[in-house]
Amino acid sequence: MQARPRQGAEILRRKGYTARAIANPLQGLTSDARTVAGFLRSIPGPVVLVGHSYGGSVITDAAAQSGNVKALVYVDAAAPAVGETTGSLSGSTSALNAPAGTLFDSVPYANAPAGASNLYLKKAIFLKNFANSLPVQQATDLWASQRAASSAAFSTPSKYAAWKTIPSWYFISAVR
Repeated sequence: MQARPRQGAEILRRKGYTARAIANPLQGLTSDARTVAGFLRSIPGPVVLVGHSYGGSVITDAAAQSGNVKALVYVDAAAPAVGETTGSLSGSTSALNAPAGTLFDSVPYANAPAGASNLYLKKAIFLKNFANSLPVQQATDLWASQRAASSAAFSTPSKYAAWKTIPSWYFISAVR
């Protein structure tokens, strides 16, 4: 949901922190981490890096390539070890364990790796499993404006496990 990073950055800025929210390319773990690492190297001073969902995998690999990351924060995020994929970390009760055809609309994209396609969550899945606590109209608007994620993003093995050497925190939310 696109509004959340901006809201978090706004809260941090009001408290006097410099906060940035980079757009994750969602094309594949190796290239996404390189993109984020390049962005991090442009920031002077120490960085606390936060990731949500697949973004956890990205910050794990990006932080290992950026000397200025001093802490990692995972918010309902994947935190893979070396060799693990984001897709392999979904729990047994995750909605993402259903057959891909029931979860996603799959769309080819230019210059995709062999067998990769862009994935968009189907409306019913998005509304029921990802935005179920929001008003229906807001959830529908978020579904309609979702960014695609390449299927390659979920199957690329992690090259690093930065959480082993960088102080890290993990938050898990719950539905009440």
